[in-house]
This record gives sequence, structure tokens and C-alpha cells, in this order.
Amino acid sequence: MKLASIVPKWSPVHKLSRRLRPLPDLDPVEAGPTPQVVLPAELTELAAALPFTSLGGPAAWPVVGSAGAFIGVDRTRLDQLFGRLRERFGDLYRLKQPLRGTETVVAFSSQDAEKVFRTEGIWPIRPGLYPVRMYNQMHGLNNGLLPGNGQEWSDLRGTVQQAFLRANALQPFMHQLETSAADLVAALSTDRDDQRRLKRDFMQHAQRATVDVIQKVSCGSTAFRDPDERSLLLHNIGNFFSLTADLEMHINTWRYVATPQWKRLTHALDYFNLMADKWITTALSQDTASEPNMLAMLLEKGLTRPQLKALVVDFFIGGVDTTSMSLTCLIYHLATNPECQERAYQEILQSAPPPGELIAKEHTGRLNYVRACVKENLRMNAPILGIARKLGKDIVLGDHCIPKGKVVFMVNSMTSRSGSEFCESSRFLPERWLRCPAAEGAPAAAASAPSPFASLPFSHGPRMCIGRRLSEHELLVFATRILQRFRVEYSGRPLRLKMQLNCKPDAPIQFTFVERGAEQAVRQQERAAATA
Repeated sequence: MKLASIVPKWSPVHKLSRRLRPLPDLDPVEAGPTPQVVLPAELTELAAALPFTSLGGPAAWPVVGSAGAFIGVDRTRLDQLFGRLRERFGDLYRLKQPLRGTETVVAFSSQDAEKVFRTEGIWPIRPGLYPVRMYNQMHGLNNGLLPGNGQEWSDLRGTVQQAFLRANALQPFMHQLETSAADLVAALSTDRDDQRRLKRDFMQHAQRATVDVIQKVSCGSTAFRDPDERSLLLHNIGNFFSLTADLEMHINTWRYVATPQWKRLTHALDYFNLMADKWITTALSQDTASEPNMLAMLLEKGLTRPQLKALVVDFFIGGVDTTSMSLTCLIYHLATNPECQERAYQEILQSAPPPGELIAKEHTGRLNYVRACVKENLRMNAPILGIARKLGKDIVLGDHCIPKGKVVFMVNSMTSRSGSEFCESSRFLPERWLRCPAAEGAPAAAASAPSPFASLPFSHGPRMCIGRRLSEHELLVFATRILQRFRVEYSGRPLRLKMQLNCKPDAPIQFTFVERGAEQAVRQQERAAATA
């Protein structure tokens, strides 16, 4: 919608707007190389459904849309807004975006999520991140995997997926993960006060460790040689998420004029692209025979340098704050559920190798409870607020027909904590993810099998997070090495998350790390006796 069409012709704004060119719609129309076909059974369902116009939602007004619902709302707690609207309108309602007038359907049930994912096509359309797309368009850059759609996205995804999601994709990088875990444990040990409590926020340690892993896997470099460089990268990542959330939530004046927030965002994206060039240069200069790196491998598979650059920017956006937040929440849940921590520790004593040896595939296969803790943490504290898709054909959600081209926002971070999806949903219960919970002596609440679409921390289908294997293994290795060395305690206020584009703790989390010297000594004696 052009600005000139929604303001009076006598207004000075009208004259100005005729000289401004709004950002074109960057979402493709089709979810594949050919239009999606509506099947006969779907036609019957659509004919019986209620019309889209009957779907409820907050009042929408010309120009401002549903922005009135956001007045007085804490911008960092969008979950509270969505929750209040859910209480009024149910598990499915619609919001009208300011200025552009497009409508978004907000969905909470796993059944609706399943319907969206099963009909999304081979090129799922992911709306959003429009400021990034506009920046890339202005600078002639590849959109990468996160903002990208259509053929551009498909060409990159097909190559990258083989490298990241195959069964043994992480095998060449296990040593890098272990050294990063050892560095994290050493940093936690030295950052304690006389009461063995962390002096700094644990999230800061987690962010440094996560950046370290991404850099080692991506370009083989040992670490950031300049601590200020790493701090600057983390600062710009934080700015990116807060600024992008603000720009996308409010009336999009940045589409027409360069607002102060838009300028600050472009500075962050400038830095990301500068660092991406540096990482690629470093990766291509490494001896990959002795130290493999992912970027050199992808270049050999046919990716161009512009595609590699976009991929590294994706790593910055999608791989740092998400994993470090998940690690922070995982350690929090283990610290506040000592019985779970003890069970995980006993499993680690029996199944994990000592520090200095690689946690290989045969070890992770026996760390069932630790892996269940990782999954339960991701259920309770999803790294992102929700998942959006632009429909490639008409479908029925709930009782309503949702037309092709509408955006559906699935608030998975709230679905996964809903009592209608999980028994005792507010309780940290790793046993619910074990293969035979009853045989493990788990509470009855863990026995019910949830919908596979009730908890989707890494999304689903063709656009599932490309870093899923790396992130899950990173959480497993870091948690294992931390619990091997320390008993973790926490006495602060309950964890609360800020929820915008991504999620993160709203205040510093400072754990107490108590050495496990006695347990380690006993284990070493047992090992010595077994080899004697």
C-alpha cells in the first residue's frame, strides 16, 4: 500500500509521499516452483469452513491497524500481549498490521501448526526480517537462509543442508566443541567469588562459548584473538534483535525515510558483513587437512562467496543468542531441580568420558537422561517466540478458512508450555522425553505422548533450523562438562524471559558452582581398579 493513498491529498505528507518509494513485497507468491494444488478433500473442508472475515481479533483502524492492542504493552514481553488476546479471542485470531494493512493470523494449537507445516510446500515462505531484506536489496547482497525465500533460498539450502544435517556432519568438529567446553568450564572456575558464586552473568560466558564454537566450526580459527572484537560482535547481535523487533512491530516509517533506528540497524549489519568477509578469508587460508572448517567445505561444494557471506551473517543472527540462552536456561533448570541434576550427574559418571576425551556418538547414545534434559529445557524455554509462514494455498485452521497469501504466526513458545498440550506443563520433567517413562519410574504426567508439533524449538520441515544438530550437541557437551566439574546451585529470583524476536533472561543469572572433587576422586579410583 502506498503512503499517498492513505493520507488526504491536501496534506503536505501526501506531496512528500509521492516522492517516496515504499519497499516492495519481498515475499514470493508461490511456495514452490509451481503453484500449490488444493486437493478434492481440502475443497470439501474449505466449503464447510467459516469465512475468514468472521475470525475474531482486536479492533483494527485505518492506517494504524491493530496497533491499539500494543499500547501500554512491555515491548520485551510480547508473550503477555498474545496471552491476553488469546484469553479474549481463543486459540486463533487475527491482527492487522499498521500502514500496510496486511493481516496476520495468530495460532496456538499444535493441530493448527501441523496443518500449516503439512501444507507449506517445498519452498516454505517465511515472512518477516524485512529490514534485513531491505538492507540486502539496497546493497545487492544474498538474503541467505533466514530472510531468504524462493529460488534464492532453495539453491543455498540444498547445498548447506547436506553439510549440516547429515548423520555424521559434526564428526570433523568434535575436537573444537570439546576445547570450547573446556574453556567455558575454566572460565566459570576462575570467575567465582569466595562463596563460589559467579561474579558475572552466566549468559555472558555462554555467549562467548557459543561464538567460539561457531567460529571454530565455520573457519577453523582458534578463537577471537582480540577480546574487544568478540565483545563488539556480541554488542551488535544484541542491537540487531532489539532494533529489528522495534522496526517490525511499529508503523514502518523506516520503509520510506531513514529513521535513527534504521541507521543503527544498518551499522550492525555493516559490521556483520565486515566480519563475515574476515571469517571467509580466514577459513580459506587455513590448512583444512589438519583443521577442517565448514566454510571451506561449502566452497568446495559449489557455494559462491556471496552465498557464504550471507550464511555467516545467518550464523550471527541465528546461532549465538539462541544457543547461549538455551544453555543458560538449561543450567538454571538443573540448578533449581537438584534431583534432576543428580540423576543427570550419575548418568554422566557412568557413560561420559573424562575431560580431555571426545564425547563421541557411542557416549551420546548412552546419555539418554541428559539429552532428555536438553529437550525439556527447549520445551519450557523456546529460543524464539514463534514461527511465521505465508500460506501458499487456502487452508482451514480451527473452523475458519484462511486464504492463500495470509501470514500465520504460530506462537510455539506458548504452545509448548500449554497445559492442553503437556501434563504438568510448568514443571521441568525430563522423563517425558524418555522412550519408556513408566519403566524409568517417571511420574504419571510424563506418560502421555505429546503431539510432535507441540514443541518445535527448531521449527519443522524444509525450513527446519540448519544448525539444529550443532546446537543440540553443543548443549549436551557443555552441560555434561559443567556437571562433571561442578554441582550447580541457584538462589536468585525465578527465571523470567524477555520475548521479542528472540528470547533471553530479563536479568543477570549468577549460579554457584561447587567443585565435585570427592566424586571425581572416587571415579578415578574405580577406573584405576578396572584397568589393573
